[in-house]
Amino acid sequence: IHEYTKAGTHTVTLTAIKKGEPPKTSTTTITITVRPGQLDHVKIEPDVVTVDVAKELKFTGTALDRFDNPIPNLSYAFRSDEKAGKVDNEGKFTAGAKVGSYENSVIVEVAQGSATKTATARVTVKPGPLDRVIIEPGEAIVEVTKEQKFNATALDRFGNPIPGHSYTFRSDAQVGRVD
Repeated sequence: IHEYTKAGTHTVTLTAIKKGEPPKTSTTTITITVRPGQLDHVKIEPDVVTVDVAKELKFTGTALDRFDNPIPNLSYAFRSDEKAGKVDNEGKFTAGAKVGSYENSVIVEVAQGSATKTATARVTVKPGPLDRVIIEPGEAIVEVTKEQKFNATALDRFGNPIPGHSYTFRSDAQVGRVD
């Protein structure tokens, strides 16, 4: 007796030996097809991902039996946390416009008979490319010989701050100096 845990087609060679003088052997080869078992869990790929705002990404689901054999011909339902973005019925995800890390942001669900299983993915939405730089304050009134501090922030097209930029400030020499 042999328990098969790997789905697929397997070739098995059986040999029978009859004891005696001289011993007799007989060998035969058979093909065994092992089908996947019942739905045990589902896997989502990718399960952790970082994506730019408004960019698209494809998610896939795989239904598996208890031995991790894929189960074919099942239907998958995708849904998403609207804060992270939107996913369609085929798993195509479009990231939202707000930067952040979203747990359980994409969910895939599969059912087989009375068994229903889900898997979730974590999506981190990062800022898109540089769209503009703002300087704050946007307007200042300064007394002669006094100082005014200015801050610059890089933004993507959705107004998300983009960290890690360096800034060079310049001013008209007739007005004053800036470091």
